[in-house]
Amino acid sequence: MASLVLHPTWNARAPLPEPRAALILAAVDGKLLAAGGTWWNGNRKMWSRRADFFDPVSNRWLPAPPLPAPRADSAVAVLDGNVYVLGGSSDGEALDDVLVLRNGSWEPRPEMRLPGRRSYANAAVWKNKLYLFGGMEKAGDLQTIRDNVWIWEDGRWRLISTIPSPARGNYAFAVDGNAACFFGGVTAAAGGFHNLGEALAYSMETSEWRALPSVPQANRAWAAVPIRGGILLLGGYTTGFSAAIYSFDPISGNYAFAGELPQGLADTRYVRIGEKIYVTGGESGMKIRSGNTWEGVIP
Repeated sequence: MASLVLHPTWNARAPLPEPRAALILAAVDGKLLAAGGTWWNGNRKMWSRRADFFDPVSNRWLPAPPLPAPRADSAVAVLDGNVYVLGGSSDGEALDDVLVLRNGSWEPRPEMRLPGRRSYANAAVWKNKLYLFGGMEKAGDLQTIRDNVWIWEDGRWRLISTIPSPARGNYAFAVDGNAACFFGGVTAAAGGFHNLGEALAYSMETSEWRALPSVPQANRAWAAVPIRGGILLLGGYTTGFSAAIYSFDPISGNYAFAGELPQGLADTRYVRIGEKIYVTGGESGMKIRSGNTWEGVIP
């Protein structure tokens, strides 16, 4: 069966003003929003409330409204042109609040408070409804990974499914049509943790789960981005910081090697603006935050 074979080319763009990982990244009116995130001050992890917009046309970073408080590791979704930020972490504690970037300012949404504290959750929008998947109840504690799938409708969060075991976090996540797709990740194990190679898809139309073919290499803290005809899987941490890119063809179920990033990179997201992919920040080594901004051009 055929595979989706392509090799994006990567261009360096203006660097992120303050290198951070675990950023809130989203496309807003043709610009890349980069907000919050973490960095290291010696052996102390720090959280940021800074926010900037990257303008791909002028290749400049512009000031954006700062977050009300420092935050990272949040679920992010764009609904009706507004950026929703759900949960996350701050100063080592998981959060349960929701913010919305609307008309140039951050608005708290207390009525949308999450059913529990969640860091490293993922969010999706389908048919104008907001979904929330998984996450950790305690920031960085794999023993507290939760398997809940929630939908926001009729003014409340409703539990609609559970993610199949094992409990997993830090997976690559992307939406393909009506399917929320989960690739790899990490799970707690006796004496520590191990990376996963499994992949799953959840139908937001039927609420059914199905197994996808396993990924080429067990991986965590990597990212997925939908493209024409499939999904790209990028970076992450295998036995070290990975620069590898794979394409996934949801029709054939095949993976194909799709080149490499300019650097090994984990703990970040990739955002499509038009027909290009943008990424900034991330972790490029243990306690090392990247300040690079990359633009991926898909052939």
